[in-house]
Amino acid sequence: MQRRGEKSHLPADGTAFADKGRRLRRYALQLPVIFSWKGRDGWLRQGQGHTRDLSSGSEFVVSSSPPVKDAFVHLEIFLPRVTAALRELRILADGAVTRVEDLEHDPTHRGFAVVNYKSTLSDRPVPICLRPDWARPARIPPRRQEDVSA
Repeated sequence: MQRRGEKSHLPADGTAFADKGRRLRRYALQLPVIFSWKGRDGWLRQGQGHTRDLSSGSEFVVSSSPPVKDAFVHLEIFLPRVTAALRELRILADGAVTRVEDLEHDPTHRGFAVVNYKSTLSDRPVPICLRPDWARPARIPPRRQEDVSA
């Protein structure tokens, strides 16, 4: 039985879960993310990492270079390709960092929560030079003739 105010554990299979007091369902998905924010010194900063979980209005991101609390951040979340015919989809989100925390299981990374002001789904191509290596699509081998005629 879960006590009031206590968080439920994330399911390992990517299914939705909801904590008491949360309005939106969260999904335990590890998706590559690149993000940028303006530092306290006024310079533009960039980082990369992956989501731990997300909802339609917020994300929790794990990174070795997180922004500071209350920073305004722009995120690009790369969705996996379902088939070769589909374009690459990304979630573009602008929001505010509500908390930054240490991770017990990984001392080299930290996590941060973002509440979105705006988010959109985009299928516009991203120049390959701007994508992080781990977010570039894998080369899909050409189909063999016997696969097509079968």
